[in-house]
Amino acid sequence: MNSQVFDIMQNRGLVRGSVVQSRAGHDRLQVFLVLKADRGFIWLADGSGRKHGQPKKKRVSHVRPLGQLDDAAILDQIDGLGDPGQRDAALRRLLNDYLAANPKEEEL
Repeated sequence: MNSQVFDIMQNRGLVRGSVVQSRAGHDRLQVFLVLKADRGFIWLADGSGRKHGQPKKKRVSHVRPLGQLDDAAILDQIDGLGDPGQRDAALRRLLNDYLAANPKEEEL
């Protein structure tokens, strides 16, 4: 239990299903979903530039948290989809729905 709390603190509260905006790198200002968080790094995908099958590994300090998906368990359902195109389309839909519900969040 303590190691799980330490990992969450080390990842600045970012967990699977968090929505973040890149603050550094060539993908600056782009919005992503966190697919995995571990020891100061997160793996990001948006379904278009960064596909579900090849997420971007990024330091936690290089992103800005925007919020959390209401139902992070939906990512488990997306993982279970057979076609990579369906997984990427589902990620794009999740991000678009989140940004539509929270329009001011995408500004840096």
